[in-house]
Amino acid sequence: MNYSMIRCASSSLKLKVASPSYNKEQIKYAIDYAVKNDVRVLVTPELSITGYTCADLFFSSSLLNKAEEALRDITEYTLNKELVLLVGMPIKYHSSLYN
Repeated sequence: MNYSMIRCASSSLKLKVASPSYNKEQIKYAIDYAVKNDVRVLVTPELSITGYTCADLFFSSSLLNKAEEALRDITEYTLNKELVLLVGMPIKYHSSLYN
């Protein structure tokens, strides 16, 4: 067996609260930087797609839909990259909202 090393990194992003489109671009920038530096696992901050302090906005359908759109775009962006990416966003499941 080959027990090679992999490079893991965490990112410190300049995020905007309740702005999935802006945050998505910041995440893409972090992805590009990670790929250039041979990172194979990249961890972004908690709720990186929406920002952490959205309070009642987390219950807004508009914000949740924009977060899902941003996640789809990020997923497509990583398709041919050798990278495991961890991002965060609120997820509505049944009648509950999860971080």
